[in-house]
Amino acid sequence: MAINTDILLQPETLTLIDTLAASDSTADIVHTVSALRRAGHPTERIHQALEQVRLRRKAEAKFGPYAGQMLFSEAGLEQASQTRRRRPPRGPFPVRRNH
Repeated sequence: MAINTDILLQPETLTLIDTLAASDSTADIVHTVSALRRAGHPTERIHQALEQVRLRRKAEAKFGPYAGQMLFSEAGLEQASQTRRRRPPRGPFPVRRNH
């Protein structure tokens, strides 16, 4: 299923993503989905939320703690660059220090 931004950006979906991310929601996916359905969440919302939790966990390797504040598509995450510390620019020659 593709990302549905109309569903994904709903406050209820964003809250669900944060709730699922705070738990080990993917340990027993069948139980998790059943519980969310019983709670009244539509299937599409559950799918979008679980997919974002999966992508955020995958993105932690690239973005560290910032991944938990971001929304991803599979393709976007694969193309995303890692966050890097900026180094000061180096001159054309290395600096030699005599100690």
